[in-house]
Amino acid sequence: AAKTFSWMTLSAATDVDGDTITAGVQVQGTKWAFVIAGDNITYTPAAGQAGSDICTIRIADGQWHTIDRTITVNNIDTIAPTLTNLPNFWGSVASGATIPKTISMQDNNALFTGSSMVSITTTYGSITGFDSSDYGDNKPFNYVAPVNNTGEPQPASITYTIRDAAGNQTTFTDNFLVEVAVANNAPTGPALADVSRGDNAWFVAIAPINTSTGVTDADGGDVLTYSAVGLPVELSIDPSTGIITGTIDVLWPTVYPVTVTVNDGNGGTLVRSFNLTVTNEG
Repeated sequence: AAKTFSWMTLSAATDVDGDTITAGVQVQGTKWAFVIAGDNITYTPAAGQAGSDICTIRIADGQWHTIDRTITVNNIDTIAPTLTNLPNFWGSVASGATIPKTISMQDNNALFTGSSMVSITTTYGSITGFDSSDYGDNKPFNYVAPVNNTGEPQPASITYTIRDAAGNQTTFTDNFLVEVAVANNAPTGPALADVSRGDNAWFVAIAPINTSTGVTDADGGDVLTYSAVGLPVELSIDPSTGIITGTIDVLWPTVYPVTVTVNDGNGGTLVRSFNLTVTNEG
């Protein structure tokens, strides 16, 4: 950014005769231009510069008397911060997907202070897991795509920004599409037959009842879980296998209406019922 100063103050120039003094740039700086306008001198550095720059000004009183002074400007910083290791979303992402990525954000002039900023923003979806308090290499974040039920791929963009203490800023925007949500297929399976269990004892060890036989899910990758209501408290169902086991105390024949639910984790369920009859044959 340009900096403006009073050359009269910096040079401490005076004229004992009271003559009006003026100044012009005699030797330019090496990192860009010093320009004098009236009592002020403005320095505008070129891009990619850091450190200090010096020029020589010639002060004249209009009576052929001159004197040269040097003007030094410090704390130059026009080195743009960098964005590297840019993530690639390859044009599209799946509806509802959470995609972990990393990006490197660096301030090459090491003038990063509390007034500086790094950010990642998106126009569609959300960004999670990003630490915006500091720059660094391989900073992790997640892009969380919304569930797209619009029937058409939706445009999205992610913008990465780093701005240093001197106001130099670098920005990159990646554009892509969020695909249409794929309809979920619920699990399917045959009806459950009624089951009878019993033996010649007060305590009946229930032979395993497998409720997962024939259960399938057309989506392939869905993880199925099983739950049951109506079981006697002594029995339980394995949520992964759908197998009911346990030992029950039986005083007289009892019928338990049992409902088994298979859940695919994506909103699809299969609900089936059967009667479990437990008897003491003694």
